[in-house]
Amino acid sequence: MDGNFLIEVLKLIFLLPAILLLIYITLKYGSRYAERFNSGRIIKVYERVPLSQNTFLAVVTVKGKPYLMTNGENGAQILMELDEEILKNYQGGRTVNSDFLLNQLSKLNIRKRKDDDEN
Repeated sequence: MDGNFLIEVLKLIFLLPAILLLIYITLKYGSRYAERFNSGRIIKVYERVPLSQNTFLAVVTVKGKPYLMTNGENGAQILMELDEEILKNYQGGRTVNSDFLLNQLSKLNIRKRKDDDEN
């Protein structure tokens, strides 16, 4: 065996675990830094659901107030202000009561229909 090959194998054996250790430390402590970095933002996007290729719904907070908004070819629009209870349940890891959310969305449709009837 060539002496250079043996040296390269030893380098690999010692450097690979060191690199893996650095990756582990970066992921473990870097996520804490990222959370602190994002905590001071005014606008936070909690969930984004595509409706079509160019349109999506999003649950966002602006200065702590939750909103349901849409973004598409015509620009971004706030559809409705959500109850803070929904956002607290979502942040706590609990599932949101779908009946409650559907009720909120149905109010949006009724409001829109009333607006259309007035015009």
